[in-house]
Order: sequence, then C-alpha cells, then structure tokens
Amino acid sequence: MAFRKLENRKRMTAYLFLLPALALFTIVILVSAVSGFTYSFTDWNGFANRINFIGLKNYSRMARDNVFSISVWNTVLITLVNVVVQNSLALFLAVLLDGSIKGKKFFQSLFFIPSILSSVVIGYMWMYILNPTVGSLHYLFRSLGFMDKINFLSDPKLALGTVIGTIIWQFTGYKMIIFIGGMQSIPIELHEAAQIDGASGSARFWKITFPLIAPALTINVFLTLVNSITIFEHVYVMTNGGPGNATETVATMIYNVAFNANQLGYGTALSSVLFAVVMVIGVIQLKYMRSREVEF
Repeated sequence: MAFRKLENRKRMTAYLFLLPALALFTIVILVSAVSGFTYSFTDWNGFANRINFIGLKNYSRMARDNVFSISVWNTVLITLVNVVVQNSLALFLAVLLDGSIKGKKFFQSLFFIPSILSSVVIGYMWMYILNPTVGSLHYLFRSLGFMDKINFLSDPKLALGTVIGTIIWQFTGYKMIIFIGGMQSIPIELHEAAQIDGASGSARFWKITFPLIAPALTINVFLTLVNSITIFEHVYVMTNGGPGNATETVATMIYNVAFNANQLGYGTALSSVLFAVVMVIGVIQLKYMRSREVEF
C-alpha cells in the first residue's frame, strides 16, 4: 500500500513538471492550429474587424488556382529529387568516410559544417556566388573561356535546379553523419566473420551494413521528406518564387498570399492543406519504412 502511494506521488510529481511545457504547447501550437483552421473558412484579410464566413470557397479556389498547381508541382519535384539524391549522396559519403581513409574526421566536419549554418545565410551566400556580374562563379567561368553570363537564378530553366542544388549541398553532410552513426553501431565482429568467409566489400555492404542501418535510413528519409515539402527559406531568399512562378513552392505561396496579398483566409486554407499533407505522408512513410526495417 505504501509502495503504491509512493508510485502515485512520483507520477504526480512528473505530471507537475510536465505541466508548464504542456500548457505552452497547448497555447502556442494547438490553439494556433485550431484558430488558423477556423480562419480558413473566412475571407479575413488580417486587418478588418469584421470577418465573413465563406464556407469552403477558399478550398475550392485552390482547384482553380494556377499558381497553386505550379507550387505543388515544384514542391513535389524538390521533394523527390532531395529524397533520392540527398540520401544517396549522403550514404555514399558515409561509406567512403567511415573507412580507413586518411583525414576522414576533417572531411566529415567539412561536409557537416553547412548544415549548422542558417538556411538564410546559405541562401544569401549562394546568391552572391552565383551573381552573373560580380559572383565568384562568374569569374571562374570567364577564366575558363565562358564569356556569356549564366543567370542561374533569373533563368526559369535553371532557377529551380539551382535552388535544389543549394539545398542538397547544405544538408547532405547532416544526413551523412546520421548514416555514419548507424554504421558505427554495427558490431565489427559481423564484418570480420563475413570477411573470413570470403565475402567481398560490396557483399558485406548489401548483406550486413545496409540492412542494419535501416533505422538511420528511415530517419533520413523522414527528415528530408518533411523539410522538402515545407521548404521556404532557400526559395524566399534566393528567388522569392521567381522568375515568374518557376520556383514557387507551397510554403512560399502561403507567405505571399497571407502577408503580401493580405489574404489571411486563403493563406490559412493553404497552410491547413500543407499541414494535412505533411502529417499523412509522414505517418505513411514512417510506418512503411519501419515495417521494412523488420524485413531487413
């Protein structure tokens, strides 16, 4: 009886410590989410005291909005390329730098450093590098004999690819470190036993390393997926969705609609859809890849 009272007291103490964080989460996240979803059924412009209820008009407007269609396509393209290229490149670098290569700690740090910098800083840095007049890449091209200026960020055919390349450059090192952490948790005895049995390096990778880093792969794919669907800073800083709408994403469209066009009702409807998509895709991806972990 005394033991049960002690356990109940400990549990109550734990709940009391959690209460401030729970209250803050409720006020900042849950209340904001519910109020935002409510505003999505209105024509609120962010300033007017009178708010008119318009039902599902904001949601039906999305089906007719050409800019929304373009932003969805660009977001899907960014997500697919990032998930495949970023994680493939990160896995390749992890395998390369987890071996006995000389100076691997230096190279690991070198690839990881961009990921700890602000995305805004990265965006401005690459804007300067890619500047067709004074950028360092411009001078490199001139020294190689390319006299024509290449407008990476103002050419509709190059802008989106340039933004995607910047994102991959920044975050590949972060995913690489996660893969390396997964590899270093694999018991070395497994590799030694396979090597004694005559297994080649590629066979050891596909039969031992790759299956045992499945949790790291799940984490990396999830992080890349969510970050790509909600990508904002790089696009906003480097192109602001331009030229035209060539690099417009759902996140930048939400910002432009809500704060530049003062259409808060439509903006919150867009953000509600984006939130629902992220939740559904994230849950499906986690469940699928965790089931694959068991199969591996």
